[in-house]
Amino acid sequence: MEEKSNFKQALGGRVEAHLKEASDNTWPAIKTLFDRQTIAVVNSFSSALSSFKMDEQEKGDMISKLKDYGRGVVEGKAREAAGKVKYLMKDRFEFIFCYDDDSMPQDWTENHDIQAMAKAALSSSLELLSVLAAIRLDGESDRIWNTLKQGTTTSPHLLASSAWEEDPEMKKTLITPVQCKSFWDQFKQETEKIITQAIFIQYIVAYGFQKGNMKKKKIPKQVVTTSKVVAAGTACVVGIVSTVAACTATGNVAVAVGVAVVGGAAVGVVVAGALVAVAAHTALVSLKNMARGV
Repeated sequence: MEEKSNFKQALGGRVEAHLKEASDNTWPAIKTLFDRQTIAVVNSFSSALSSFKMDEQEKGDMISKLKDYGRGVVEGKAREAAGKVKYLMKDRFEFIFCYDDDSMPQDWTENHDIQAMAKAALSSSLELLSVLAAIRLDGESDRIWNTLKQGTTTSPHLLASSAWEEDPEMKKTLITPVQCKSFWDQFKQETEKIITQAIFIQYIVAYGFQKGNMKKKKIPKQVVTTSKVVAAGTACVVGIVSTVAACTATGNVAVAVGVAVVGGAAVGVVVAGALVAVAAHTALVSLKNMARGV
């Protein structure tokens, strides 16, 4: 049926775009689009039916089925988006947190308030989860957004249910409260790694590992420790190189190779392990502070 094809074409891509943008205006915008396109398609269909002899009941049934088809297109796009919500949330977080207004990667200078940026990116991602949690094509209001904000911070018990308060029969539910909690916990773990990396890079960019800078009060102890680890590692490497050169000069090639391999591996493991541990610890205070917010 041509009308169905027109309906799908008019709704599909635009509904998908609205859902990806996900804001408090998403479902009102989708409803407006759906209502407008429904009127246009139904009017065109009714005009085509006027040339056929049929009673009003039959005509009404056909129009009703056409409306249901349009609703199915919208709901299908919503279910499709809900099925990849974890990917969409992380994509949104990275876009907001990791890139500037010109879509260029953040340079993480000391002018960046990483804690505030992370909070804004997390909140926006949670809003996306809220938008995709249920279908609101009839213009009804709900408390899903507020429930998610409380349930992911101060009142986790609110997300222990398998159904939203507004939809106990789950006719419009796309993602249940308990699923939202699971998705959010996993999402926070993944994004904390990104936030930790940004915090550590900011310290490096702002202060480096110069001896004079390490005495500044605002430099975390962990960063000073990191500089010492790097310095110690460098000294070890110099010692290993000297030993290898001496062994080679005296003809002990096998010994030289052994020292290079074993010594280099040991230094690499120790320094790398220390840096990772220090980076994680450096960010811990900031992450604890953010845990109180979204």
